[in-house]
Amino acid sequence: MFKRIFFGSNVLLAMVCYNVTAQNAALTNAILYLENDEAAKAKPEIDAAVQNEKTKSSAKAWYYRGMIYNKLMTTNPTNTYGYADTAVVSFNKAKTLDKSTGQFYQMSDLRLQDQWVISTNDGVKRYQEENYASAVKSFKLAHLANVKDTTALLYGAYAATANKDQQQAFEFAEELKKNNYVKAYVYKTISDYYLDVKGDPAKAEAELKEGLVKNPNDPALLQDLANFYITTDKNEQAVQTLSLLEKANPNDPLVLVNIAVQYQKFNQPDQAEKYYLKVLDKEPNNYIALFNLGSLYVDKSRSKLNVYNSLNSEQYKKQGPALKSELSSNYSKALDYCKKALPYAESADDKAKLNTMISDLDGVLKTLNK
Repeated sequence: MFKRIFFGSNVLLAMVCYNVTAQNAALTNAILYLENDEAAKAKPEIDAAVQNEKTKSSAKAWYYRGMIYNKLMTTNPTNTYGYADTAVVSFNKAKTLDKSTGQFYQMSDLRLQDQWVISTNDGVKRYQEENYASAVKSFKLAHLANVKDTTALLYGAYAATANKDQQQAFEFAEELKKNNYVKAYVYKTISDYYLDVKGDPAKAEAELKEGLVKNPNDPALLQDLANFYITTDKNEQAVQTLSLLEKANPNDPLVLVNIAVQYQKFNQPDQAEKYYLKVLDKEPNNYIALFNLGSLYVDKSRSKLNVYNSLNSEQYKKQGPALKSELSSNYSKALDYCKKALPYAESADDKAKLNTMISDLDGVLKTLNK
């Protein structure tokens, strides 16, 4: 009986040793194939090794998987990104399985740093060549190699925006926020995504406001928020935001024009006139200010012209001269601004409108001054 038990234990021991050897064989074979410059043969072996119960938690196995896929990347240029992604994932996995002072942690970290440099430089090159789709791929890979770096994310967002891929730009911007990069561009990108892609103006507005909390009175964000209010017809909020922007940019004609336009929408012609005149003080040939001032004086006079035309003889004696003087002054100003605007009209339609207004105003003034 004693011999039978001893013999059985030997058999069990032999079986265990055999299984361990077989399970480690895939990793050993993969390394040997790699050293023999046969990455294609190493691939199925290493893929099996990182799935095996005995080696899937091995930092060494994951490191060599990264090395093998790196080799595949250099020998298969048509699948560069796919192999590179797998290599980066593998090196990251190796780092999580090893202590920070461990051999495979440190070697994997060096490989990832190299990949970050290569991918970032490649992304910048492709961006400059206006190959934005490829640039996005390179910047995604660079971020995967160094998740704490913001350079690749920022340029990736630029590339995605240039490629008109708002979903990808949004994803880059969200990662930038997670990395505490809170510049205006990030919030603008996320806001545009919520407004244009998701159709959610509430979230778009909230994003811009959050950006202003992080960047108080930032001119770019204030302008973005004002533009948001303008496009969503929130005129009062637009004026309030533009007023804040004016304090930061008191000499910016575009800001002043936008404020004037909003006041004109509010039917507050005196405030609108005040801001249009500020614009012309900075830019005497500003077409929008000249054209809109001409229209503003016509609008201011419309109801009073109706009153003037309805006066009888007795009413005219009391009210007529003052009304005539005011109307003549307003229409003369309107005519002057329309004539000044005409040389700067770019479209045929605008030129036609101005010529019609000039002709009509000439006629009205001649009638008033008879």
